[in-house]
Amino acid sequence: MVEFNKDLDFIEFSTNIIKEVDSIRSSGKSGEIQESRINAFYRAIGLPAIITDKKVELLKKNTGNLFDKITDKGIEDQLKNRENLFKENSTLRQSENNTIPEKLFDFNTSSIKDSIDGNGIRAKLFPMFVNANVGIFPQNRRIAGAFMSDEQLREDKIKYSRPLIETIVTLRVNELGAFNKETQSKIKDYTQDEYKQVAIDIQAGIALSLSNIIVDMPYINERIGNIRKKTSAQVVPETTPNQNPKIVENSKNSAELERQQKEQQQYMAIKEARLSLFSFEDTSGQTLSHTRNLKDAALASNLLNVIFSDSGQISMSAKETNKQKEKAVVELKKVFRDMDSILGTFSGLSGTDALVTIFALFKLDMDSLVKLLNRDARIRLKNQIGIDYVENSDDSEDVLIAIDSLQVIVRKIIEELAEEIKQPKHRNKKINK
Repeated sequence: MVEFNKDLDFIEFSTNIIKEVDSIRSSGKSGEIQESRINAFYRAIGLPAIITDKKVELLKKNTGNLFDKITDKGIEDQLKNRENLFKENSTLRQSENNTIPEKLFDFNTSSIKDSIDGNGIRAKLFPMFVNANVGIFPQNRRIAGAFMSDEQLREDKIKYSRPLIETIVTLRVNELGAFNKETQSKIKDYTQDEYKQVAIDIQAGIALSLSNIIVDMPYINERIGNIRKKTSAQVVPETTPNQNPKIVENSKNSAELERQQKEQQQYMAIKEARLSLFSFEDTSGQTLSHTRNLKDAALASNLLNVIFSDSGQISMSAKETNKQKEKAVVELKKVFRDMDSILGTFSGLSGTDALVTIFALFKLDMDSLVKLLNRDARIRLKNQIGIDYVENSDDSEDVLIAIDSLQVIVRKIIEELAEEIKQPKHRNKKINK
């Protein structure tokens, strides 16, 4: 039986992650976003950054973990494509004519793997490098290098934020063989024990939270099926953190509630057409030239009320149908939000991406984790804590190997999630919403 983290509101977690990432995304003077969410997310973590335009000295300030000697055209092209795809999709999403294709609402366990395999709409998590060619403005949205002092974090009147990788490395300082224990005088034994326990607790919490996804996906699919029976309305892709997408009517198809609305409208239209012949005050008021106005005829009004006595009931029924339609549309928005929080198809970054990436950094062997830091950061780490290697490390070669190891772990976690979701035992799980 799959355990899941009942205390974590996954949707709220995803929303908060995206909000925080958006707060550091590069933007122009007009406020227009100029950086993909994945790139900003990787900067916040402090993953290695590659720069291709080495002639522009200013670009080197875009990240605190720069590896400026790596020249791999394949990686550079993929990073460029990631940013281009973000820009193309941003334009696409602005049009109300571009509703979500119906097939993307179909339950498909492989869609959880779009983050690593791609689907032509969202960018892939791989390669897990920061594109340092993206200029980061305003200046306060930049992230500092790991293990900088408070003084080093300040530039002009701005204090940069520390990267998450600094926290992860610090929590793992006492793993066997990772550090030179004799030089760790600055870290007390009890502090090391507490750090270790926090690291264990974080991993356990993330593992349980990822299990939420396994339970959530079949339930979301069930909700989609129920909504489709009620309404054929379509969702316009939405990328804001709060995800309140627009809804447009589907003129080609109709579902249960649309058919009810149409029948009610047709019935009332016939009633109104007949009543208009008599020019009653509660109708359109139009008197046709070839009809007689029977308004003043004795007992006519009461007689015709018998014939049309169900009009009020139909009107009430129509109002109830409209309420049901509005409720279905609200549920449709929620389903889209929940689905995109898991898949990141339109937001470009999901809660799943964040949890898996952070989890993988805890699972990565300590040697590779430290080698994700550039030489300057490793020297600062050595001065603060003490480690066995710095000078003998080949930045360019080692970081490529370390990133490859990280990506292997990320792929394994995501593929295991996809396999778990397929299992029939999860199909009827109900969770507290």
